[in-house]
Amino acid sequence: MINDNGILNHYIESKKLISEARHDGQLVIFVGAGASICSGMPTWGQAVKEIATHLGIYEEPLDFLRIPQYYFNARGKKEYTQLMRKVFRHGDFLVKHEIHDKIIEFNTHTIITTNYDNLIEKAAEDNSEVICVVSKDADLPYRKGGKELIKIHGDFESDNFVLKEDDYLSYSRNFRLIENYVKSIIGTKVVLFLGYSFSDPDIKQIFSWAKDILDGDFQRAYLIESGKEYDTNEADYYKNFGINVLYASVQLKTEFKNTDLTLNLLNMLKWLLHEDKLTKLDELYDDLKPFKYMNFVSDRYIKAAFYKVDLKVNDGYISEFDMGKGLDESGKIIRNLAYEQYTMISLADGNRTANEEEMEKKERINKLLENFKPDEHAKEKIKTILDILAKSGVRYIELHDPLENNSGRHSDCIELANYDMPEWIEAINTFDYQVLENIIAKNNAHLAESRPQLYMEQGYLNYVLKEYLVAYSCFKMAASIFYRHQEYFQYFIAEINRFYIGKMVSDRDGAISGIDFKDAKIVSEEIKAINLDRTYRSLPDFGGNNKALKDIYTFKIAYTLFQDAYLASEKIREQAKTNYIFFSGTAAFVSMRKSMEDYYNYITLNQLAVDQYIENREIFRIYFQSIFGSVMAVDMDSSDYIIKSRSGNVHANKLSRFDLMIALRYEELKNLQRMLQNITINLPMEDDALNYLLTVIIKYKKRPIKSIFLGDNVFWKAVLLLGYCMLNGEVVDKTFERINECIVGSDYRDYKNVLIRFAKNAELQGLITKDNIKYITLFLDKELVYLCENKDESLMHINLVLQSAWLSQKYGYSYDEKDTISKLISNENRVLCAELFPYVGDACKYVISEAYKNWKLKNEKADMDFYCLLVKSEILVPDKNVEQVIFSFYNNQKLKSGSEKVPLFMIPDQKDDSLIFNLVELYLRGLIIDTESLINIVKEQNIESVLWLIDYENYDYTDFDVSWVKLCAPNLLKEISGKHFVRKNIAEKFVAAYNSSRVDQSLLDIYFRYFADTFNSENLGAESV
Repeated sequence: MINDNGILNHYIESKKLISEARHDGQLVIFVGAGASICSGMPTWGQAVKEIATHLGIYEEPLDFLRIPQYYFNARGKKEYTQLMRKVFRHGDFLVKHEIHDKIIEFNTHTIITTNYDNLIEKAAEDNSEVICVVSKDADLPYRKGGKELIKIHGDFESDNFVLKEDDYLSYSRNFRLIENYVKSIIGTKVVLFLGYSFSDPDIKQIFSWAKDILDGDFQRAYLIESGKEYDTNEADYYKNFGINVLYASVQLKTEFKNTDLTLNLLNMLKWLLHEDKLTKLDELYDDLKPFKYMNFVSDRYIKAAFYKVDLKVNDGYISEFDMGKGLDESGKIIRNLAYEQYTMISLADGNRTANEEEMEKKERINKLLENFKPDEHAKEKIKTILDILAKSGVRYIELHDPLENNSGRHSDCIELANYDMPEWIEAINTFDYQVLENIIAKNNAHLAESRPQLYMEQGYLNYVLKEYLVAYSCFKMAASIFYRHQEYFQYFIAEINRFYIGKMVSDRDGAISGIDFKDAKIVSEEIKAINLDRTYRSLPDFGGNNKALKDIYTFKIAYTLFQDAYLASEKIREQAKTNYIFFSGTAAFVSMRKSMEDYYNYITLNQLAVDQYIENREIFRIYFQSIFGSVMAVDMDSSDYIIKSRSGNVHANKLSRFDLMIALRYEELKNLQRMLQNITINLPMEDDALNYLLTVIIKYKKRPIKSIFLGDNVFWKAVLLLGYCMLNGEVVDKTFERINECIVGSDYRDYKNVLIRFAKNAELQGLITKDNIKYITLFLDKELVYLCENKDESLMHINLVLQSAWLSQKYGYSYDEKDTISKLISNENRVLCAELFPYVGDACKYVISEAYKNWKLKNEKADMDFYCLLVKSEILVPDKNVEQVIFSFYNNQKLKSGSEKVPLFMIPDQKDDSLIFNLVELYLRGLIIDTESLINIVKEQNIESVLWLIDYENYDYTDFDVSWVKLCAPNLLKEISGKHFVRKNIAEKFVAAYNSSRVDQSLLDIYFRYFADTFNSENLGAESV
C-alpha cells in the first residue's frame, strides 16, 4: 500500500500533526546525543569505545552498558566518575549549535534529554527563554511554572548520571518520580525524538515504557532518523511501538548528506518548523474531501469545517457570520460556491420562461456574483465541496447584498442539489423486508469484481435482515476488491463492518446470531487478523487527518453523541416543565430531533453496520424517551396574551414519522409498554405518522428466526402504538386483517396485552362495527384452535379470548363453532371454557354445559374457585351444601396478604385467584344462598374494598380508594354509576386522585366511561384514550 508518494504524503501528514501539537501545547521533544555531536560531544559508540580502551578491550561489537560497568567494577567510583567526566567533556567550554536554537524555537513546555551537557540551557538563555532544569527526583516537586528541561539520566553536577548497567537496572528506584512523570507525558502528549540512534539503550528503554504502559493505545510519536537510508522493515518495526520514523533521506532527497548527520538533523528541524500557509478554501476542502467517498455527510462535520473558515451553517443554510464587514476570504468562498451552483441551476433550467419575481432575483444574483467566478485552481475544489454538500442536510447558500443608501441588506438564497436516496432506504425505514429481499435477489445477478460497492450494499441489506453470516461474507469480498483497486477509504469502511459483524457472528460460538458453530469459529479466527488501529495508521491521508474514519471505528462519534443526547434530554425536560415569560432561541427538542435524524442518516446511508451495538442503540433510546416525554408534557398557559406564542413551557406537540421509526427500530417492547401505560391523553402524532404505522403493518413480513436472540417484534410494537392514539376505520380494518395473517403460535401469549390494548382502543373510539367484527371472530377461532393443541397454555390466554368473545357477542357474532369447543374441553381448559360460556352461541353453550353439569366439588381451593366460576357463568345453580363446604374451608384458612389487589371479574383484565372475591362476586349477582355466613366472613377479614362492594350505597366515601373500581366488571360499574349519590362521590374522588397523580390510564378509561358526566371532565384536563 505504501509507495514513495505514499511515504511523502505520510510525512506531510506527520508534519501537520506535529505542528498542531506544537500549537496546542501538546508536543514534547526528546533530545539524544546526536544533537550534541555538533558541539564536540561524543556519540554513544565513541564514548563506549574510549572507555573500552582504558580497559584494554578492542574487540567489537562493544556492549554499551557493560563496558562502563566493567570500568566501575575494576577501578571504583572515584576513578569511574573522573573518566566519565573527561569522556563527556564535563567542565569544557562547549559552543551550542543552531540545532539547539531550533529546539528552543519549537516553544514546547517540556524538553526531555538523556544528555549530560548544558547546551540546551545555553540556547534557552541566548533566546531569552526561562527554563527550569530537573535532573533528580528532588527537583521535581519544587520546579516552578513555565518551561522545563527534564534530564532523565541525571547530570555530573548532581553526580547521579546514568551510564553503566547497574544504573539502568536501579533506575526505577533512583528516579521514581522522574520515571513516572515521563511515562505520563508519553501517554498524553505527542512526542518528537531527535538525536537518537536505534542502537542507543536510551531509546530502547523509552520505547519499552511506551509499549508496556499503553499497549498500543497511545499518542503518536515521531523519531527523526538523520543518518540512514529508508528501511521498510525498520519503519514497520518501530511503528509497532507507536513510533513513526521520519527519514531525512526521504524528506531531504538531494539535500541529504550521508556524511553530515548534523546538517541533516538541522534541515529536518527547519522543515518541521516551517509553516505551510493554507488558504481558507484549501482548509475547507481538506476537511471535507474525505466525504466524497461517502453517501451522506453528518451535519457536525459540515458545521465544523465551515466554522474553521469563518462561515456558519444553521438550519440548512450556509452564510457569513458578519454580513456587515467587508469582503474577505470567507466571503469569497461563499460567493464562489454560490456562483458555481447558480451556474448549474441556470443550465438545468434551460429555456424555461421565468416570471417577473424570478427575473428580478436572477438579476440581483448575477450582479452580486459577476466577479466571483472561481479560477481554474479553485474550481475543482468548489465543485467537490458542492457535491459533498449535496450529500448533507445543507439546502441553501444565503447571500446578502447591501441595499441602496446602506438602508439595509437584501438576502437571496441559492438552493443546493439534493442527494438521490437509494431505493432501499424507504424499505429499511418501513421494515419492508420483502422489498429488501427483492433488491438483494436483483443485486445477486450483478455482483462483479468491477462493482465492489454493490457488495457493500448487499452486506448492509443482509445485516438489516439479520443475515449476519451472509453480510460478513459480502463485506469481506467488498474489502478485498477495494484493496486490490487501491480504494483504501472504502476498504477501511468494509473492514470496519466486517470486524464488528464478525464479532456478532462469533459471539458465543454463533449462538447469538444463529450461526453454525463451525462457521462461527472460522469467522472468529479471521477477525483476529483484523487490526483496525494498524490499518488506520497505514492509510494515506484522505483529508481532515482522516478524522471521519477514526470517529467511526473508535465509536468516538457515538460516544460524543451519547453525551450530547444525555445533556439534550435534560434540557428538554427542563424546558417542558418551565413556564417561561418569554422564550427565545431554538427549542431543545427541535435541535435534538435534527441531530438524531442527521446521525441516523449518517450510519444508514453510509451502510455502517454499527447501530445494533449498545452504544448506538442507547443514543436513539434516550432520544425517543426524551421526545416522548416532551410530547406528553402539559401546556402551561401564560397570562400575557400579547406574547403568548413565545411564552409558557416549551415542548414538542406531536410525534413525527421519524420518532415512531426510531421507537420501532430501537426501543424495547416492554419499555414502550411501560412508557405508554400511564399516559392520560391520546398519543399526539403528525399527520403522516399514523399512515406510517399502517404502512409498517401492511408491509410487514415475518421472517424465519435463526436464534431466540434475533426475534423481531416490530409489527407488535406498531400495533401497541395504535393502542394509544386516535385511529380511523381504515387503520382498524387493515390492522385486524394483518393480525390474523401474521399471528402464529406463541404470539397469542407473548403479545396478548398488545392485542387487548389495540382492540380496546378501537372499541372505545367506536371503530369496531358489524362490518369488521368478522376479523375479531376469525381471530378468536384461530386462537381457540391453537389452544386445542396447546391446552397447557389456556390460563395465559383467558384475557385475550374473553375480550374477543365479548366483542364478537356485543356486535352480533357470538362464537358458535361447537367442534372447536368440543376439542377444547379438558381439565386444563376448564376455567377457559367456563369463562367463555356467557359469550358463545347456544350450540357451544350446550357442549360446555354437558361437560360440567355433573361436576362434583373436591375439598380443594382450586375446585372451590371453579365452582364459583360455574355458578357465575350459570352453568350450575347455587348449591347450599357446597357453600357450607367452602365457608368451612375458608374459616380454617388465613387470608393471604395482598389479596386486596386482586381484580374481580373484569373484562378483559380478569385474574380470579382469590376465593373471597369470587364469593363476593356471587353475592353481588344474587347467587349466594347463605348470605349471612358470607357477610360474617367479610366483616371478620375487614377487607375495606370488599366491604364497599357488598354495600356501596351506604358506604362512607371518606376513605374511598378509586383503584377499587378496577375490581368491578362493566355491568357492575354500570349499576354503580346508576346511583346518583354513589356516582357523584366516586367522581369527586377521581378528580382528587388525578390531581395527586394517582390515576393511571385504566382508571381514566373507567372514569370517562362511567363517571365523567357527573363531575365536569375538564377537571381532569385530558381526553381519554
